[in-house]
Amino acid sequence: MHGTEYNYDKYLLTKRFGFASQFIKNTLQINQCDGTYSDIAPMTNMAHTDWSWSVLMADYNNDSKKDVFITNGFRRSYTDNDYVRYTQDSMYKSTTNKQELNLSKYLSIIPVHKTKSYFYMNQGGLKFTDVSNQWDPSPPEFSNGAAYADLNNDGFLDIVVNNIDAPPFIMKNNGTSTRKNNNIRFTLQNENNKPALGSKIEIIDNKDNLQVFYIYPSKGFLSSVEPIAHFGLGDATSLKSVKYTGQMEKCKVL
Repeated sequence: MHGTEYNYDKYLLTKRFGFASQFIKNTLQINQCDGTYSDIAPMTNMAHTDWSWSVLMADYNNDSKKDVFITNGFRRSYTDNDYVRYTQDSMYKSTTNKQELNLSKYLSIIPVHKTKSYFYMNQGGLKFTDVSNQWDPSPPEFSNGAAYADLNNDGFLDIVVNNIDAPPFIMKNNGTSTRKNNNIRFTLQNENNKPALGSKIEIIDNKDNLQVFYIYPSKGFLSSVEPIAHFGLGDATSLKSVKYTGQMEKCKVL
């Protein structure tokens, strides 16, 4: 899918002028707190997750470390190299032979590859484990938009996933029956009883673990999660401190 072999002259030209090589991959930027960021996607094994759409970072197992859910899939694989090199080429040749190019036929022969979404469990220390098959038993689909919320108020985040030309997935989190991790949730509202967007909450639990949450519900692809600050606590049982900062002069914690 990279395409440098099709534009080798352009590739050599960019190298001659000192430009960096371009490679198609994901990035996961960690803030170095000095005005710079470092891409750690390769070392976390999240650099290549096919055709990714929604990326939802949240603590799905309530162990105090944010995990990553990535929806995946595209209706027609028009970048499939077999299709680009052979099928598409033969169709172009047919038009030169005065045969009419039928758009419906053209679209119907583009390959279709349903793909599973990805789930990564945060192990701490910037290490992530691919748990897609264990945490997400749903079949491959063309998944794009996604949002998380605690749909049944059991303290564990569930996920709703939109699928192209198919019913959505409603992924129930079974954490209450498999884990004993604790959690705490904050709902922030401004003086007009609307979500205090842009607010920041910092907590320190009784084991001195620091966590930070920003109220920005617009996440994923054309999606919005619940405007609630959700913190997994693991086996911590209380908080030492809660700090709120934000743009709202008047705000209440519910």
